[in-house]
Amino acid sequence: MKKVIFTLLMLCATKMVFSQGTYYWVGGAAGSFTASASWNTALNGSGTARSSFTNTDVLIFDGTNIGGVTPATGTVTPDVIGSTSNIGQLKLMNTAIVVLRRNASGSSTYTIMGDATTSDDFTIDATSSLTITSAVSTQGFSLQMGTTVNNSLTGRILGTVRLDDGGFAGATNARLIDSCGVGSLVFASGSNLFFNNRSSATSYGFAGSVTRSIKFELGANFIYQGGVSRIYESTHFPLQFDKGSTFIIEAYPASPSSNTIVGSRVFSNVIVRNNATVTLNDNPFNIDDLTITTGSTLLMRTTNSFPVAGNITNNGTFGAAPSPTSSVLLMVGTTPQTIGGTGTFNAIGSLHVATGADVTLNTSLTMIGASNASTTGKLNTQTFTISGTAPFQLRTATTANSMATVVAESHTVTLADATAYGAANVASGALVTGPGIQPNTFVIATNSTSFSFTISKPGTISSTPLGAAITITNNAATLTTSHPNGVDGTITTSGTKTFGTGSNYVFNAATTAPFSISTNNATGNVTFNAACTTNKNQSIGGVLTLGTGKLTIRSSDTLRLTTPTDIAGAPFSSTKYIVTERSGAAIGAIRMDGLTSAELFPIGSTNNYLPVTLTPTSLDTFTVNVYEGATVDGTPNGTALNAAQKAGIVDAVWNINRNSSNTNVCSITTGFVPSLEGSSFATLANNQIGISRYDGTAWTVATGSGDNTANTATNTTYSSFGAFGVGQAGFTLPVKITAFTAKENLGKINLQWTIAAELNVQLYIIEKSTDGRTFTELGTVLASNKLVYAFMDLNITDVNFYRLKIIDKSNSIEYSNIIKIKLNAGKAELSVYPNPVKNKTLNVQLNSLHKGKTSITIYNSIGQTVVNQSFNFDGGSLIKTVALPANCMKGIYTIVVNNKNEKLQQIIVVE
Repeated sequence: MKKVIFTLLMLCATKMVFSQGTYYWVGGAAGSFTASASWNTALNGSGTARSSFTNTDVLIFDGTNIGGVTPATGTVTPDVIGSTSNIGQLKLMNTAIVVLRRNASGSSTYTIMGDATTSDDFTIDATSSLTITSAVSTQGFSLQMGTTVNNSLTGRILGTVRLDDGGFAGATNARLIDSCGVGSLVFASGSNLFFNNRSSATSYGFAGSVTRSIKFELGANFIYQGGVSRIYESTHFPLQFDKGSTFIIEAYPASPSSNTIVGSRVFSNVIVRNNATVTLNDNPFNIDDLTITTGSTLLMRTTNSFPVAGNITNNGTFGAAPSPTSSVLLMVGTTPQTIGGTGTFNAIGSLHVATGADVTLNTSLTMIGASNASTTGKLNTQTFTISGTAPFQLRTATTANSMATVVAESHTVTLADATAYGAANVASGALVTGPGIQPNTFVIATNSTSFSFTISKPGTISSTPLGAAITITNNAATLTTSHPNGVDGTITTSGTKTFGTGSNYVFNAATTAPFSISTNNATGNVTFNAACTTNKNQSIGGVLTLGTGKLTIRSSDTLRLTTPTDIAGAPFSSTKYIVTERSGAAIGAIRMDGLTSAELFPIGSTNNYLPVTLTPTSLDTFTVNVYEGATVDGTPNGTALNAAQKAGIVDAVWNINRNSSNTNVCSITTGFVPSLEGSSFATLANNQIGISRYDGTAWTVATGSGDNTANTATNTTYSSFGAFGVGQAGFTLPVKITAFTAKENLGKINLQWTIAAELNVQLYIIEKSTDGRTFTELGTVLASNKLVYAFMDLNITDVNFYRLKIIDKSNSIEYSNIIKIKLNAGKAELSVYPNPVKNKTLNVQLNSLHKGKTSITIYNSIGQTVVNQSFNFDGGSLIKTVALPANCMKGIYTIVVNNKNEKLQQIIVVE
């Protein structure tokens, strides 16, 4: 019984195979395609001939034997007069070489109808090839897969297909038609499709009823070898290029029609080679990698966008056709892209870098269009330039939502009206997301008249009118440059340059002019990866990053961080920090707004890293800098401390100024280096180190704590700010003399001096000279915590010079100013020093004036009074310190002293 069942099953199977009709070509090199004898169920012709023809038959060309008991090989060129649909499947295998062409006038169409199985209905293996061509001018041949009714067929090509009209004038077509679903006919990795339509302006190579029905997978090639017309039927785009496939152009007509090579308009890789010259009169929706070989040319259309998602390698000629008006090279990649090569780059209208794109220039570009070159992505120009006459723009980040109409398979999105269109910030390069929008879809063209824009990828579904909630995103642009002249050396176009608020910058090479002088907008993130120096005051709204090297803030500049964000790039060190440059009284500074927690200012002098950390107790804002060379009054160009005075301190001053109305306490921690420590400071224990502040009159007592190993000092008690120094705890920095006078009385000279504070002073030595150069000790006065001291000189001469030598408890020495008094001089004298005046403080010395009420008045250059002081002059010689107002500008002033009938005046210069 089992044997009977098995026999019946085998008979059924045999019947099914027979009804399907699998036949091998045995017709030799030129047999008739429709002749029964040309096909056999056995490869060597020993089986059954194809006596009946059905549209489910499987037809196989096997290159190992094209006919006969003795295997024959070679090219098969069947006689294909007429048309037929009696083909279920067509297969080429084992090095089959088949040429399909009509051998008489007229056209033929061979249609593959499918065999109702799940296997592919049209296949060519990797070793085989099919050529569709013409033999004379009146011929044409089409190979069609499926029909509008029978449209579920599939095909897979691993080998080579050639569409070539033979170059005969009037040849009607050499055509491949796919009337099945999207991606139904696949050219797989390693396959090649050659196309050459040289003769007829009305012919085209591809047709069918489905858009994107013929798909080129990763590794497949479509080689365009020339044509005088479009390659596809005008009603749809039949070709689909998957990422990694390649469209190769080897020839191009001099006067192409509008769609000569754009059977898809969405391409992956494109190569122009073989000395081809391509001048587009229609731009694609997308290209991945674009390669132009030596001797070849690709010129974009003079208008509209040319979107590229990959790299551009130009070893030939690339750019826009002559006189571009609005030609846009639009970079829309989602992975890093480059533009470069050894070839010639013609001028373009403008360059757009889309949202999310990251583009590096390996060549300079020239832009001569009327519209803005717009960047919402990342543009790295390296040392190259963008020149020309076109405007240039780094866009500000925007995100807008709008209702829109999206249509499946269409590249057009429409908004409601002009208001919606304007509010959406529609711009070339913007990212579009929403229902029916594919990932990584960008705006590639705009139309404000119809309130619509073109997108780089077709819609996947159709929305109801204005029924799709879409989002349009423009990122803040990032410009990276290695140009020694910074941004303005990189972007040299003569058109208007717009650097939007929030634009980001990366400087990868040393420059003394990083920021553009054409804008005062706050930046976004700024990164310095080389030794750079600022060239203007600049606000940074994002993160400041120190990559490598030192960032120098020019002495006239302030770098302001408006967002309370840590400076990135830590750890900082002696080779990576922010130098606050010093030039005379001016010092560069860094400001941080809105601090709420501990913040490190990684600052230093030109030679040393001297950081400061501020820890506010509530929202606060500070400006800080630091310089080497401690001074008596805490100013950069004040009187320097001498070696003895510097023994117990760190020879640096930190300026910390509060920019808010906050009056709460803020903790300060400074860092220093051993090379700036005084001889006695270097030996101090940690509990002997503190911070001192100059309070406008004198240095306060150094208090707080320190670490002489880690080289830090901390004080948590400050609510007032200014100049700070680090020294021995419990000791002040040098005493300040506020007045030193000498007057004659009955043959004696009375000396008197007033000090601001007297902590740590042990002794005053009065020294005298008759020539102002050589001084000898006249007497001593012990310090006793007074504010006013006096001494009398009994041995006087006609001219007497005096100074004070001040000794503190660490045996440091400080000298006062020198005063001079003449006996019987008769003539009143006025002296002012220093002149030019520095730090808005000057010393006024008066000699031999009448006793009584005296005034000192200082006028600016337009006669306005800026200082007016009155006091009683007791005669003799007086030195009086006068402070100018803080808002006193640099310039020329006049000082006038009035005393009874005496009036003295002198010109002074304020620096």
